[in-house]
Amino acid sequence: MTPDGATDPRRDLFFIVRAIAFIGLLAFLIWLAGDVLLLLFAGVLMAIFIDGIARWINAHTPLRRGASIAGALLGLLLLFVVVGIYSAPEVTEQVTQLSQELPRSVDNLHQQLDKHSWGKALLAQVPSASELRSPGVGLVRKATGALSSTVVVMARTLLILAIGVFITIQPQLYRNGVLRLIPIRKRARAAEIITA
Repeated sequence: MTPDGATDPRRDLFFIVRAIAFIGLLAFLIWLAGDVLLLLFAGVLMAIFIDGIARWINAHTPLRRGASIAGALLGLLLLFVVVGIYSAPEVTEQVTQLSQELPRSVDNLHQQLDKHSWGKALLAQVPSASELRSPGVGLVRKATGALSSTVVVMARTLLILAIGVFITIQPQLYRNGVLRLIPIRKRARAAEIITA
């Protein structure tokens, strides 16, 4: 404070700059951890889903909790296998049909563009049908990108499933761990929220 009771403008400016820097750093860290937080949230939702199925099995059969969880997981696995078996032939047929139709469509596009003067400039940007059929570098790069994207999706799905299974098997362990991160005076309310 200055002698006349007013605050020092440099001190206020320093406080504002520190607050903006802190908020920016916090937003950056949340942005960096966004994928991890989303995976954890999806894992918690998967745990709730598996637990719901296990509770239903437990209520309608004489099985205990562990066997009910195993039954829920086996049921989900069986569901995915059945869907995969029934959809695989259709997907294979569609991929084969696409591989036959795509070169024809590209040839038609080349013929239509070749009729116009402005279209000839675009022909340099569109691959020809022979380039699509041959294992070109661009096509291989796109296929590799699609494969890596598929692998990432599969890995994330397995991670979400693993998180869900671990939380379903020992929910109290993870619940108590989260509660220990919360200040003691607010733990009772946090416990109510987590239970709900």
